[in-house]
Amino acid sequence: MKNRLKQIIVWCMVAALLCVNCSFTSEAKTGSKVTVPKTSITSVRSRSAGQVTVRFKKSKKAGSYQIQISTDKKFKKNVKSQKVSAGKKTVTFKKLKQGKKYYVRVRVYRTVKKKKYHSAWSKVKSVKVKKKTTKKDSGQKNTGDSNKSENTTDVTDATENTGATKDTDTAGNTGAAKDTDATENPGTTGGTNSGGQQDAGNGGQESEDQKKEWDGTVELEKMEYELGDEIKVHYSKQPECAGEIKEYYTYGNRGEYIDYTERYTKKNENGNMVCTSVGHTSLCIIFPETEHYKETWIALGKVRIYNNEDPLGGFNLSGYKYGETMKKEVEDITVTNGTGSFCEWFACEGNAAWLNEHITFKVSDVTPKEYRNLMDWADWNTSEPEIKVETYNLKGVYGETTSVTTSITSGKIEFSGKAMSQCKLTVTAGAGVRVCRLDAYRDGVLYDTMYVAPKPYDEDGNLLDTELYTKVRRNVEAKLWTDDMSNYDKLKTLADYISTTAHYPGYQCTQKDVNPTLWDGFSVDGIALYYNMFNMPVLNRAMALRGGIITCVAIDIVCAAAEEDLRLNYLYDKATDTVAEGEGVWLTIGDASTNPSAGAHESLAYKDADGNIVYIDAQGRMARNSCEEHGCLDKVIRD
Repeated sequence: MKNRLKQIIVWCMVAALLCVNCSFTSEAKTGSKVTVPKTSITSVRSRSAGQVTVRFKKSKKAGSYQIQISTDKKFKKNVKSQKVSAGKKTVTFKKLKQGKKYYVRVRVYRTVKKKKYHSAWSKVKSVKVKKKTTKKDSGQKNTGDSNKSENTTDVTDATENTGATKDTDTAGNTGAAKDTDATENPGTTGGTNSGGQQDAGNGGQESEDQKKEWDGTVELEKMEYELGDEIKVHYSKQPECAGEIKEYYTYGNRGEYIDYTERYTKKNENGNMVCTSVGHTSLCIIFPETEHYKETWIALGKVRIYNNEDPLGGFNLSGYKYGETMKKEVEDITVTNGTGSFCEWFACEGNAAWLNEHITFKVSDVTPKEYRNLMDWADWNTSEPEIKVETYNLKGVYGETTSVTTSITSGKIEFSGKAMSQCKLTVTAGAGVRVCRLDAYRDGVLYDTMYVAPKPYDEDGNLLDTELYTKVRRNVEAKLWTDDMSNYDKLKTLADYISTTAHYPGYQCTQKDVNPTLWDGFSVDGIALYYNMFNMPVLNRAMALRGGIITCVAIDIVCAAAEEDLRLNYLYDKATDTVAEGEGVWLTIGDASTNPSAGAHESLAYKDADGNIVYIDAQGRMARNSCEEHGCLDKVIRD
């Protein structure tokens, strides 16, 4: 009965072990959609007394590894554990019991969306920990448990694998196999280990301890490629077997995580690595473990892959928005001796040599007519723009993405490509040149265009348009004001002048088909009105005094005239919400303005010396006809 009970217990244990070993596949799923491939131990060694070094294979997409060592083959007691980063493939355990047999296993950890997952445990390997050598021990031949070598690598998933029998994952060894904890292995292993002598049972093969990494050198045939090119390497000596070229990306400053990818290269039908996508990537070559060598990993360097067949490209402009007809940008420049310069960039998927051969550039002064008349009136330098082109390859980083756009030949095409090279365009022009057009030609055909509006500053950082605006305002005042006018009359006359000569944006009077005269004077290349293309508040106010475009913020012009030209005080104190005594002005907005229903409407409050308050408004005409029809042309002061 007792024997029968023992048999039942044994078979229950076997069934339990079967369940455990079947709970994971070779690529264990530890989450509903997350697969973590497991790794394997390549060697377990005890070279120093009380120490064991474990080497394991790197696993794809590993975040870290956990290594366990125990005197218990089931890892239920005397368990030590270490966790190492993905960049490591060895770990050493110290302060172990000398002469004691230990069991080792490893598993892979990966973090996905801040959740940690792990693989199944690797197959277990065992090792006997080296003892400290004494005089008594030296020179003696191992007997008795001589087959329990210092560095065994037998796979023992649940029990030891002994002799020459198959791996017994679920139970003890069967047939002629015996447990070698206490006895010699009588199988076909071929004799005992003596000292550091090679085990005869290995058939002359080097042990794991004796293997080394392949010591040759490898270099790429070249570091720059085109799409479709095959990647070739040169060896300093012939390796035992061919290495596998792979892309890799190392996360972190120390390379804690290596991610193998196929983003830029892939194997073709012949098994050769070819370039498949434009960009920068790092390559390595991996030699598998052989009879004499360990697995060896060698970095080959960063390569660049270009598209020189039909590369996309264009002026690189981050401010480009959907719905815009052309690219446009405002560029701050410093003016010296009436001349300033700015830089723009043209990027593409090809290399610098392709750019130099196929792309040419032209710069033109497309300042609107009325703006040019203003600059001539102010005696500003309007010398023609000149362009200097510098071409170079971009160094780039792995995965770097720069959006470039073409908009002339094919409508608006925007792609998330790689900017592999670029031209730096340095434009020099007089400060009176207010809009430059940059054209890129591909093999003589217009390819891309952008417009740049320089905003000039002097060397002390003062916006030159401020001085221009003041000069225009005072010129208009000189034509409108007379000595017999009161301050109120002067302010009201200036406001009325703006309201009868300027145009309110968005109304028919600013549409090209309704008012071609306005477009002839104020548009850029007939594409769009300068007012809509570029946000230049100071220059816009200057142009509002010359029949341009302005909203109710035109009252700011009247307020500036009151403070700077009539020397009136600004009476309103926002902090205390009070109006000071005496004659003066202040701006009113929203509920406090003459149009409280419009939350952003601006008016000017004027208080005379007697305390009487009146309100003044100014804005562009909300007309539905042309300049000729509403008669603004005869009223505009330009000289």
